[in-house]
Amino acid sequence: MKFAAYSLKNFSGTDNENALRSKRISSSLQRMDQLISHVANSNKVDRYEIDTKPDVIHAMSLVMQIIEDQIDPDCIIENKFNIEIDSSLNFYSNLHLITLIIENLISNALKYASPHTLIRINICENETHSIFSITNYFLIQARPDPEKLFQRYYRHDSFQPVPGMGIGLTLVKDAAEKSASDINFQLEDDHIIFILSIPICKP
Repeated sequence: MKFAAYSLKNFSGTDNENALRSKRISSSLQRMDQLISHVANSNKVDRYEIDTKPDVIHAMSLVMQIIEDQIDPDCIIENKFNIEIDSSLNFYSNLHLITLIIENLISNALKYASPHTLIRINICENETHSIFSITNYFLIQARPDPEKLFQRYYRHDSFQPVPGMGIGLTLVKDAAEKSASDINFQLEDDHIIFILSIPICKP
């Protein structure tokens, strides 16, 4: 289906109707692809058995890898993100689940952030936890409902045309609980901060 849409786009030429049809097909396929991926990941989280010995995960390397995977290759990271991470910090947790959590938090921020604003990422550490936080600014009319934020399939009306199925934050919450981490948020008038607290259980 993706190949057929790609071919239609390439051969539509100046035919505006076919070009528009191709764009709609591609958008629908993207939504379908994300739905399949999210459902598959949800099932994996439900069935996943946690190894009692935590992985040692270099925090900055993980975050930078996820960002590079999610942004356009021509995009300059500094034009999208303000990143403050101590390069010596590690996460001590399950690599699969922590990657899933941070991937979804960064994906959400990229998808819903107000244009021309920076997404802020900070990682620090206290005596008991590693703290990952991500902040993005939104348009006032797109302020999310704090009572529904972690509900499955919840999406603000302003973002219905944007690809996505409203499953990402449910995955984040389930994966955090599975990995003995904690996910919270602070919602202000024009921005939201997601805070992931990962216990420091060094191997």
